[in-house]
Amino acid sequence: LAMLDYCSRNKGKVGAVVVYHTNRFARDARDHLNVTFTLSGSGIRLHSVQERIEDTAAGRFIQTMMAGANQLDNEQRADRCKAGMRAAAEKGRWPFSAPLGYRNARKVLNEPTLVHDPKRAPLIAEAFRLYSTGLHSKQEVLNRVTQLGLTTAGGDEVTSHDFSKMLRRPIYAGWIVVEKWGLKVRGNFEPI
Repeated sequence: LAMLDYCSRNKGKVGAVVVYHTNRFARDARDHLNVTFTLSGSGIRLHSVQERIEDTAAGRFIQTMMAGANQLDNEQRADRCKAGMRAAAEKGRWPFSAPLGYRNARKVLNEPTLVHDPKRAPLIAEAFRLYSTGLHSKQEVLNRVTQLGLTTAGGDEVTSHDFSKMLRRPIYAGWIVVEKWGLKVRGNFEPI
């Protein structure tokens, strides 16, 4: 969007947009064609360092075919990535970014994929301990662990909404649950 905005603001001053390869220009054929159309409407051509793009009927046809091939390649990579993540999760390995209180561990076979964050894990454990007594409301527990120093990874306060979600997440009991995959397995890491 920034590039299109720049080209629009500098119409008549920009003659071409140069990309290293068209597969880096757009991941979706429709986006590629829409942006190319928008650029050409401003008199701007698309050039690729790695590919020859001709401004002819045949050249535009080939560019459309390249955009489709780039989209196919991108979607196949995404499918392989998802399959790998699912296979890892099925074996008890956490394939996503670590939730609050954990850190992603090195991805070494047969070793935990999550480790406790030494600063936040004890505070989250305290939150679960306090809340499980039934003597404190969620907000009281959140206030207490916030006073003790619980923050997000970015250093912000944990919101009430995020705290409520955290208390319901099976990951803190050591379970990997991915509903869209119909998956519930014991994780290979120490629960908080």
